[in-house]
Amino acid sequence: RRNGQPIRVSGVTEPSRALIGTGFPFKHPEEMAPYVKVLPRLMERTAGLRRAGAAALDLCDVACGRFDAFWEYGLAPWDVAAGILIIREAGGVVTDLAGEPAVVQHGPVVAGNPTMHAWLLGQLSS
Repeated sequence: RRNGQPIRVSGVTEPSRALIGTGFPFKHPEEMAPYVKVLPRLMERTAGLRRAGAAALDLCDVACGRFDAFWEYGLAPWDVAAGILIIREAGGVVTDLAGEPAVVQHGPVVAGNPTMHAWLLGQLSS
């Protein structure tokens, strides 16, 4: 709930209308190449990419429907612990890059409403 009202992930199903959140791999230079490789494709196919600054808040933005999806490569447990639960409770999906359910650990996270999560996961895998 937010301000007493139930929260839900967005209903956006068209990538061209989707706003995607992300985080830059500033702590892990080895992750920069795959990150930069996917940016042009996502920028061409979505309504936009945003980097807000805190993964925990980005995940809440997915749960509240402000972002349609989100991904980041090198997150810590404290970045994702609450967000995983909040997104799932709001009807969303949170996984690792292999599509396995996300757990509270160091590593990558892909999140979104069910349709946009599947689309983004496919984009990150190709």
